[in-house]
Amino acid sequence: MKKRDQWIGIAGLLLAVVFITAHQADANWGFQTPGTHNPQVAPPSNGLPAAGVAPRAHYVIHGGYVAAGVGMRDSGFGSITIGGIPAKSKVVRAFLYWDVLADGLDPSLAVARFKGKLIVGDYIGEGGDPCWGSGGNFAFRADVTKLVAGNGTYNLAGFTSFYTDGGDPWDTMGPDWPPTDPMAEGATLVVFYFNKTSPVTDMVLVEGTDEFFGNHDVTVDGFLAADPATKATVTLFGGDGQTPGDCGSGNVASGEETDFNGTPVSFSDWDGADGPNELWDTHTHDVSGLISPGDTSAIISKRGHSCDCLVWVGAIVAVSAADTDGDGLPDAWEKNGYTDPDNMKFVDLPGMGAKFDHKDLFVEIDYMVAGDHTHKPLAAGISKIIKAFKKAPVLNPDGTMGVNLHVDTGQGGLFNGGEALAHQTVLGGVISNDWASAFDVIKMAHFASEREHIFHYLIFAHDIDALGTSGISRGIPGRDFVVSLGHWTNQVGTVQEQAGTFMHELGHNINLHHGGGDDSNYKPNFLSIMNYSFQTRGLRKNKKDGTFDYSRFLLPALDEFHLNENIGLNGGAAINAYGTIFYCGLLPGQPQRVVNKANGKIDWDCDGGLFEASVPADTNKDGFGSTLPGFEDWDNLDFRGITPAFDPPGVTPTPQVVRELSHELTVEEDSHRQPSPPADAIQHGNSIAWTPVGLEIITAYKIYKVGPHGGATLVMTVPSSATTEELDRAAAIVPGGKGVRYAITSLDRYGNESELSVVSGGK
Repeated sequence: MKKRDQWIGIAGLLLAVVFITAHQADANWGFQTPGTHNPQVAPPSNGLPAAGVAPRAHYVIHGGYVAAGVGMRDSGFGSITIGGIPAKSKVVRAFLYWDVLADGLDPSLAVARFKGKLIVGDYIGEGGDPCWGSGGNFAFRADVTKLVAGNGTYNLAGFTSFYTDGGDPWDTMGPDWPPTDPMAEGATLVVFYFNKTSPVTDMVLVEGTDEFFGNHDVTVDGFLAADPATKATVTLFGGDGQTPGDCGSGNVASGEETDFNGTPVSFSDWDGADGPNELWDTHTHDVSGLISPGDTSAIISKRGHSCDCLVWVGAIVAVSAADTDGDGLPDAWEKNGYTDPDNMKFVDLPGMGAKFDHKDLFVEIDYMVAGDHTHKPLAAGISKIIKAFKKAPVLNPDGTMGVNLHVDTGQGGLFNGGEALAHQTVLGGVISNDWASAFDVIKMAHFASEREHIFHYLIFAHDIDALGTSGISRGIPGRDFVVSLGHWTNQVGTVQEQAGTFMHELGHNINLHHGGGDDSNYKPNFLSIMNYSFQTRGLRKNKKDGTFDYSRFLLPALDEFHLNENIGLNGGAAINAYGTIFYCGLLPGQPQRVVNKANGKIDWDCDGGLFEASVPADTNKDGFGSTLPGFEDWDNLDFRGITPAFDPPGVTPTPQVVRELSHELTVEEDSHRQPSPPADAIQHGNSIAWTPVGLEIITAYKIYKVGPHGGATLVMTVPSSATTEELDRAAAIVPGGKGVRYAITSLDRYGNESELSVVSGGK
């Protein structure tokens, strides 16, 4: 995500003035001076370079997809007809994409109606002007799964458009001339469906905005084609295509050739065929003969002479799946087991519980043991993560949800790989700070080579540096990772610290970043263990911490220049039980805030005043003002860290890039976190009861008497423990009295104290 503006670290009113002034182009956007379509020249430089398209989702299921679109220039409305979904199918995902030309990013561009229902799209990118004299193009996506039942016609309305009469945008004498921002280009509806009688299809969807002139390529990767590659299709969609004609100066818009892996598949894919006023295209082609067995990527190309400027918004490649469930383990291995060709040793995957039609993930854990402590992972922590994967909203060809996580800590039977290791205070040593080399030495001695293409390898070490870094993954995606909690609770970490760091670093191994699809950390609208706000303490759900999960929701983007305090994360009913964490205001060092209702009102600027419709705040404390995109982790897992297509049997594994240690959470950073306050505190007579925070790190609760004119006096401190934190309710007896008001806080092992939680029902 491009950082549009940067905040300047000065205090008070001056900072606010600088903030608002820096964003004036966005805050006070308006209609640009009308321009003309001038396709005979390349797009001008306008400060909005093509952002390109990026992976959105990867599905491997019995079923497939369909896509259709409509042009909406000078109307802002239209309809899309979906056909081709087989009978007795279930729609599992449906996304609506659209693009608008405008002179700046504005919230109104994201708002529209689908089947009469209000939708708010997520901003997915922006690029240059496709030769209409506008400021640029802005692309959006809305999840409309709940509104799409199957085949049928879906009406669209209310898309941002200066002209709304449906007039001819090419008529220079008509009422819709000259072209005037904003201009809706069009929309495409993509529908993925499950059908138990259909073959298993491996589908990758990419999205964004890629404005270009002349020849252009888009690469789609992440699938694994079957042998034989019996079926493959490609879909591309985007804006500003037009029928062949005179471009001026004797040039003709023709030869809009589409190549797939270098072979032409069409000569009219950018002809504005979605109409009615051209300027939008959605085209699907059968490319079965152009995919080879084992292929993992494909190149879609626009070729041939053209004087037209175009905007690529998305593409889909679907192939017959070589790996039925898409977990990186070939069907033959999961049905019959795997024999390593180098040492001829056998790995009994089906005996370990692997299934060819349900995703499996294998992790071996070795652990260091010292004289006074052991880093063997706590069973309760491992159990939490196994349950999280089992409950994952991940589609499987067998028609069920979830991922089976198999963790080998040496518990016996076929799972006898986990071993105790000699203790090292710092893996690789403080001086060399080379954890990777030390890791490789241990792996060579303790990890069976026949497991290389099946298991991720994890070492529970003491430390990997002198900073108390919690862990690290080797590559995104990758095979190897470390959990290192020697500086943390009791030198080994709490159940939550172990579970969260294990899941966090494994997340990197299977393609997740700190912001999901980017490395922007602490985003309030990214409810994932990959977010430092939740790594060691879990998500806040039902007013308690300790839920370990990757992001299940593609939440709306947060524009840090225009935050609406009345709607919170605006994520719909799906996140009603969730809270979130954010940072206040604009100044550096602003306090952290915990809210129990992420969809409720949020005082983003923490001024304690009225809830406003538009306020600025640095919600993720990165020192910049930007638009923070949401991300759905579970749809974007990539198991290729161990895929044999990348590292065939008998071939040395692909070298993995070691990420910088500074990119992982340290105990110092975590120690400055304010703990969550207890919830639902209520008084009955002289008893106060509350919902515990839910974390071992909480050592006590403090109860205060609140004065009639403010101020709080400590009444008592109530110790807590891992046992009491697991309870649904905790209680204490306090000196009562008519009219006495109380408040309660939580205290963590670092000595940090939460905000006051006011006790209700005082008598």
